[in-house]
Amino acid sequence: MYLNNAPTDASGKIDLTNQYPMTDTVGMGQDDPNSVLGFTVSAKLSGNIKIVYDLGIDENFVTGETLKEDYIKVILYEYKENTPQAVTEAKTIKELKDSTGVDGCLSSYVLTDGEFTGNGNAELEQKKHYVVKAWVADNYELPVDPTTGTNDIENDDGSITHESHTTPETFTFKIKLVAEQATA
Repeated sequence: MYLNNAPTDASGKIDLTNQYPMTDTVGMGQDDPNSVLGFTVSAKLSGNIKIVYDLGIDENFVTGETLKEDYIKVILYEYKENTPQAVTEAKTIKELKDSTGVDGCLSSYVLTDGEFTGNGNAELEQKKHYVVKAWVADNYELPVDPTTGTNDIENDDGSITHESHTTPETFTFKIKLVAEQATA
């Protein structure tokens, strides 16, 4: 059983650095290479064998000072006939913490599960193509840099513009695949 990143996703991770909050509609429609990770789950089977697997968020994610798992939203798509189909709803990573796979391969942060089944004696390679997208939820408030704070600038017409400098924040994670042989 293999998990292979698509050639365009050489980093093998999602890295949300200095991103602004966005709505679910914008997040699901984005194509920023740091926010989108394509990968393939594949297995070569021979005989009457069944492999079950769980796909999830690796729990060893890296958070920022204020950018935590309750502000990161994810959605998983599976490509069927070259068309992405949503496997999950958009959820925060925190909402996935207590999720488990059907066969119990993963005990938390599960996005989906699946299986591959052999068809007798012939060797058979099976593949499923997935894409996960992640974004900063629209309820996240950007932290203001305490060294520069907020400035009020008077414009030529007498109006006031409020200017704030934010601190850099990062949230990084990888996808985890756990599989086991099951009764065919």
